Amino acid sequence: MMKYLFKSSLFVFFLLFFLNSFSQDTYFSLGNAIPSTGRFFSGFKRVYTFDATRSYPLNYNPGINPDSTRGLRPMVINIWYPVKIKTASTFAYTQYLQFENADPKWKNFLTRLEHYQEVTIKENGFRYTKVNDTVEENILFNKLKQSKVAASLNATVAEGIFPLVIYQPSLGGTIEENALLCQYLAANGYVVISAAYQPDNGVRIGPDWDLERAEADVDYLVEYAQEHLPVDTNNIHLLGYSFGAQSVFNLLAKGRKFVSAVSLDSRLEYSFDYAPRGFKDLPDRLLSHVKNITQPVLLFTNEEATYKLVDSFVFANRYYMPLHFLEHHDYASTREISNYWVAAIKNKDRELLEKTQDYISMCEHVLAFLNFYTQPQNRKRDFLFPKRSRSRFAEHVPRGSNGNRTAADVIQTPRQLLLTANKIGVNHAKEIYKQQQMSFSEDFFNNYAYHLVGKDKGSMAIQVLVWAVEIYPNSANLFDSLGEIYFSEKEYVKSASSFRRSLALNPSNKNAIEYLKKLGQVK
Repeated sequence: MMKYLFKSSLFVFFLLFFLNSFSQDTYFSLGNAIPSTGRFFSGFKRVYTFDATRSYPLNYNPGINPDSTRGLRPMVINIWYPVKIKTASTFAYTQYLQFENADPKWKNFLTRLEHYQEVTIKENGFRYTKVNDTVEENILFNKLKQSKVAASLNATVAEGIFPLVIYQPSLGGTIEENALLCQYLAANGYVVISAAYQPDNGVRIGPDWDLERAEADVDYLVEYAQEHLPVDTNNIHLLGYSFGAQSVFNLLAKGRKFVSAVSLDSRLEYSFDYAPRGFKDLPDRLLSHVKNITQPVLLFTNEEATYKLVDSFVFANRYYMPLHFLEHHDYASTREISNYWVAAIKNKDRELLEKTQDYISMCEHVLAFLNFYTQPQNRKRDFLFPKRSRSRFAEHVPRGSNGNRTAADVIQTPRQLLLTANKIGVNHAKEIYKQQQMSFSEDFFNNYAYHLVGKDKGSMAIQVLVWAVEIYPNSANLFDSLGEIYFSEKEYVKSASSFRRSLALNPSNKNAIEYLKKLGQVK
């Protein structure tokens, strides 16, 4: 196995290679004698095929063509794979966004898919940035399409049999949303495949909440890879982002025999009651089949994750990797490219550059994790986080443990603090929060307080919000919430004081006005 640090530097090279035309004054350092390729180079090809077991209305187009006649389900598959040497020229990113097939049966679907890809990437990666200039953001998006990627088109695959990674995109995501990560894994000896996860009814293009559809699509990808690609059928791993990660959990709960799984911010880690909006039965489904979830799981989130659901996966090794700067949308490589470019425009904006470094760190840890568990002798061993890590609160919860801590002196992560706050008291929690240099957002404090209210812990919820407004003294929303909970606890004087403070910070706060009217009638 190549040394981890070499692979880390190689990924930095790939990212720089992708961004090379933007600025000579780059934030990243290549160091000395970094080779232009690793043990492999990345190859890429796209396959157009049909799944004969399912059907799809190929001609249907909302508002344009009402024809809902169903034909074989189209499967557009992206494949990244190892190439021994660079045997073909690299291509512009726009190649990822264009779909070409001479068969007329594909025309309607591919036209819609191409439009969806471009609109989605522009919205998710190149809108509402710190540039705050639509014209400038459009220039950056067009630059993305023209930029060369670190992969060769249709190059000859390297000799050998390789581990397979199935990548599942996010809700409303795109087929290539983590192309940088996929290229990186391919250059380090993995075959990575992903597909356009179109819903069955043809109403929209892009992933939806349908777990069964996602499950069948993964089955098809596995079968395709086993038949057509040089993959080790005993060495298949799952990698998913957002809804894609949720569908990974669903597959594990179904007892599928994958080697390991990686979750990129599934969103199930954050909700105190873990009930996702799209399908509220998923937690129950997972928990009722928790004995099936035995594979090691690497979970990326930001530092406010509670992990309440995955703490229940007690038959699996779980590796929690909170990254400070990455928000949910930052787990797509197109967003990180945007962050890097906007940072240059904004005079090397530190937060955006840190986001890019966190993304690189994420990719490095995915590779290290997969490298460890692709080795059969490691399947029952514990993965060790690489020493070179940007996560301040990385944590391993071993099989048989739900991650609870009973003693205050072992609390080291935000998750542990929240799990024990009701036992050790809010004042002690505040001390640990400060000692461990934790950082919770306004929304997180607010959500936690209302979670406590739902558990009939209104008094503790008030303590949490009093703590929160010490950190965010200018938050109208936190004072508004504090006023509501004081009201529910019948502490009317304090409630009125909190609402008046909220109204002073936000004079248009109608909720505060209505409550103050009520409080005028309270005796």
